[in-house]
Amino acid sequence: MKKVAIYGGTFAPVHNGHVAFALGYLRLEQPDKLIIVPTFIPPHKSIDKGDKPEIRLEMVKIAFLGLDERIEVSDFEISKAAPSYTVLTLEHFSEPDTELTFLCGSDMFLTLEEWYRAPDIFKLCRIAFARRTEGGKEYDEKIKERRQHYERKYGARIIELPLPIIDISSTELRAAVRMGKSIEGLVPDKVYKYILEKRLYKE
Repeated sequence: MKKVAIYGGTFAPVHNGHVAFALGYLRLEQPDKLIIVPTFIPPHKSIDKGDKPEIRLEMVKIAFLGLDERIEVSDFEISKAAPSYTVLTLEHFSEPDTELTFLCGSDMFLTLEEWYRAPDIFKLCRIAFARRTEGGKEYDEKIKERRQHYERKYGARIIELPLPIIDISSTELRAAVRMGKSIEGLVPDKVYKYILEKRLYKE
């Protein structure tokens, strides 16, 4: 059976945490393909005024270019120019004899039941998540409770990826740029140059 993973997100901007997560997943699970899908408009969070989806798509392409031949960057959600729903993306990439895995961070994992057509998401794919923050004992318990709930109620197939925590926030990166601070070393070098050249996140 073919193994395909979907990694969606706003990627505003794509940063070293995103890249490390993708490469770590490839190393651990060895899928046939990993499809990176930037969102057009994420329904679960707001984006900055002046956000340009095509700019985010270009940065993702720059960030992942040449890293692994199994990585593919898709414009599926951006080309539709409509709010992005994960279940529709999973349906689009579903094929016979193919196991889909959806990648997400632990904060997103905790909210999956609130997403559009959540029961169908659990039917269409496995969920592979990794922690974004240490969180502490209370956070650990919250993740454990959610996982057991998803498994009991929806028959969800879930794995936690044992990856190093890289606590980088796109929101904080944009704020840093607006304040005139450097984000060099937190985003891929070519993405950093692109942000400077395009004067992104200045407003």
